Amino acid sequence: MLCCRCSDKAHAARASAKRAARLAAARLTPLAVTEQERVQLALGDCTYCGAPSTQADHIRPISRDGLDIAENLVPACGACNNDKRAKLLTEWCPERVAYAAASSPKIAVELDRIRPGPPVA
Repeated sequence: MLCCRCSDKAHAARASAKRAARLAAARLTPLAVTEQERVQLALGDCTYCGAPSTQADHIRPISRDGLDIAENLVPACGACNNDKRAKLLTEWCPERVAYAAASSPKIAVELDRIRPGPPVA
């Protein structure tokens, strides 16, 4: 039996390998963005808080059946992207999601898709 430390390391390694495999599969789709397109999509202000963007965030996470396509990527700061992780918009910070929905049509479309009710204005 593994000790807690070894068990945690093994779990982290398995989780990392699974994520890498999902991302590799998502990038095989014909519409997947190139690294140059990803850099362009990361430019500007963070969609979720307005801070300077440093990364591109998958609106619908790869682990939740999201695709690595331009329509699923928005600029995000490292803090928002790391905090959101693999959460759907409805599972994450309502204030940041509301800010994003008001400024990003991509976010508004995803919210309309995943939650019932009237469209987001």
